[in-house]
Amino acid sequence: MELQFEKKPCGFLRYCVSQVREQEQTQEIRLPDGMPDIGAILGAWGQCVIRGKEWDGDSVGVSGGVMARVLYTAADTGDAHVVEVWLPVHIKCNKPQSAKNGQIRCLWQIKGLDGRVLSARKMMVRANVSALMQAVEHCEEMLSQPPQPPEDVQLLVRSYPMQMHMEAGEKSFMLDEQLDLPRELPKPENIVSCTVMPQVNEQQVMGSKAVIRGICPVRMLYMDADGKLCSYDTGFPFSQIAELDREFGEDASLGTMMTVSGLETELIDGAVRLKCGLIAQYMVDQRVMVELVEDAYSPFRQVNVQLQQLQLPSVLDLQQEQVSFECGIDE
Repeated sequence: MELQFEKKPCGFLRYCVSQVREQEQTQEIRLPDGMPDIGAILGAWGQCVIRGKEWDGDSVGVSGGVMARVLYTAADTGDAHVVEVWLPVHIKCNKPQSAKNGQIRCLWQIKGLDGRVLSARKMMVRANVSALMQAVEHCEEMLSQPPQPPEDVQLLVRSYPMQMHMEAGEKSFMLDEQLDLPRELPKPENIVSCTVMPQVNEQQVMGSKAVIRGICPVRMLYMDADGKLCSYDTGFPFSQIAELDREFGEDASLGTMMTVSGLETELIDGAVRLKCGLIAQYMVDQRVMVELVEDAYSPFRQVNVQLQQLQLPSVLDLQQEQVSFECGIDE
């Protein structure tokens, strides 16, 4: 006789793309009319933003760019001026054609940004962008459940706890804040650079909701009325709740990658209004107990055991730590 095993579906997420890609983008910029000729380039700063994601038949892609500002000196007077530049970036990765109905996660940053003088009215801006590209697909495996054997047959059943990715999604939101500079700092007349790097401080799953809290540090460089460069650092907290497709237990955990979808600054009577679009890309993990029949024995009959290998993507433990350090220069 044969033992009939019942089949139970087990759904999870599996990575079909997980790689780091680097891309260099250059752009020739002609100065607008009314701006003085270029004497020398002093520096360049930028912010990566994501505008869209693409899931095609055999590839996944992320489109966006670098919002850059270049500080240069005028050839005749030596005064500092700022020119804004947009460098479009599109990063694409191949994936199996069988992967469908998935979610794209991306975390990218600027590795290098600089400018070069081409002529009195033209400059070249170059940006080197590094991106962590991930794509997960929805999968399902049928797990065999241990049956009720005859009295003379004994089964060796073992249970394995496995942490697996169960759900992925994203939550987009906007921060609209006003930067009130301290009185001891001069009022800004021209913004040279403004960058943000959102960080997640607390994340958890509460039933059918994902709770994400963190802070969005802001670093700004500006010029005052006398043309002097000044810097100002601040930050704004954020708290978001994302609705999940189903309810999870207490053993579920959350992993979130933050990225920027837009950044605007506006000077209003000595204050700076900041509009920042953020995307929280979250992934829910949960522990699943998998019961497997590894052997069978009977003292009264011959038992032929047929084993089948099953591959499930288990998640290893992950821990993040923030390390502070000081560096000095020997004179």
